[in-house]
Amino acid sequence: MSKALKIKKTATNNVKILVVDDEKSIRWVLKKSLERSGYIVYLASETKEAFAILKKNKIKLAIIDINLPDENGII
Repeated sequence: MSKALKIKKTATNNVKILVVDDEKSIRWVLKKSLERSGYIVYLASETKEAFAILKKNKIKLAIIDINLPDENGII
């Protein structure tokens, strides 16, 4: 029988992902799932907050709700 390899979870090349959604539960689920896969996750509940994060961090991917209260998510 072959031995199973244990894979140590580390940051996936330090890839930073921004999640923008006005629903707290959606942000939480996405954050937990993405972090479990090794990503660095930033959260925002509105576009103003998202732009502030984008100015300070090198984000590789943004997951954005298209029905935000302050903007439409398609910018």
